[in-house]
Amino acid sequence: MMEQKLKLEAFQVPFGRDRFTLEFGWAILFGLWMSKKVSNSRPSLVKLSNVLLASYQLFK
Repeated sequence: MMEQKLKLEAFQVPFGRDRFTLEFGWAILFGLWMSKKVSNSRPSLVKLSNVLLASYQLFK
């Protein structure tokens, strides 16, 4: 029981302590997913960066 708790705490530290990293990570994932949905062809770098920026603004 104690070992499980320690493992859980060790897992939570990098995420819980640095909220920005977690939110930015989610924004990137969300942006990539949206860009895939928006265009079936390969997304251009400009479109991708626009979607990433928009998704980050959403999660901010």
